Amino acid sequence: LEQSAEYLHEHNPQSSREFVQEVYDLTNLLKTNPAMGRPGRIFGTRELVLNKFPYLIPYRVKNNCIEILRIFPTRMSQPEFW
Repeated sequence: LEQSAEYLHEHNPQSSREFVQEVYDLTNLLKTNPAMGRPGRIFGTRELVLNKFPYLIPYRVKNNCIEILRIFPTRMSQPEFW
């Protein structure tokens, strides 16, 4: 999150704040609805898609715990694992 926010801040400080807020809002919703993301491309994961920015947030649910795996810019090639 920090790296992506810093990158955006260099180009547009307002975008950086909006990005951080959107990530916070979406991940906060996971507390009450862990299945809200679409099924992930990697088995056992789910993905949140940001609305305003080209980023994915892959995550998984293990033992009633939500594990955020990454905040991933969609312009990059997706790795085989998170």
